[in-house]
Amino acid sequence: MTARQEDGQIRIEVRDHDPGFPPDLLPRASDRCTQSDRARTTAGTGLGLAITAAIARAAGGNYSAANHPDGGTVVWITLPAIWT
Repeated sequence: MTARQEDGQIRIEVRDHDPGFPPDLLPRASDRCTQSDRARTTAGTGLGLAITAAIARAAGGNYSAANHPDGGTVVWITLPAIWT
């Protein structure tokens, strides 16, 4: 997990070292109740990324996910950097 300031925003990024998302799942990974077929044998509802994306957008930020070139998945949110 990393966090850094980038172009007036804070970027929070999480990477795992699992096999990554199937390519056809990436465009809809943050849809509610979406799981890959291999995840259906484990506990979970497919809501985690949907909630993460909704919180980021509600705070004026954004969400994205990709497969890392070295394996695994990278998920990140960007939020406005607000300094008081």
